[in-house]
Amino acid sequence: MNQIKQYIRVGGARRRKRITTQQTTPLQQVQLPDGLAIGYCNRTMREMILNYDHHVVEIRGRKGVLFTFHLKLELPAERNLVVVVFDHVEQYAPASAEVQQIINRIAWRIKPR
Repeated sequence: MNQIKQYIRVGGARRRKRITTQQTTPLQQVQLPDGLAIGYCNRTMREMILNYDHHVVEIRGRKGVLFTFHLKLELPAERNLVVVVFDHVEQYAPASAEVQQIINRIAWRIKPR
């Protein structure tokens, strides 16, 4: 099977988190590193959150940093993971209420620390 590897830089330049999925892997079977949430969203949602890279959002009562720089509008939803990392939230600005509403509609998979 074809694997998709995404690396998300967290904090300093040397800290990276890797997400490995397969093109046909259901969200529940994706292996996650600690302190990370992933979810899929449709193209309309991606267009609305794309410019909010490194903004703070809240998922299930936890604040985390939204990563959107890796999203591609031309790819289908199952190839575009929206990523939130629950580290270093104090360094970033909060996202707008409209973005938070979109984040609330995404079905998240969270791995606690």
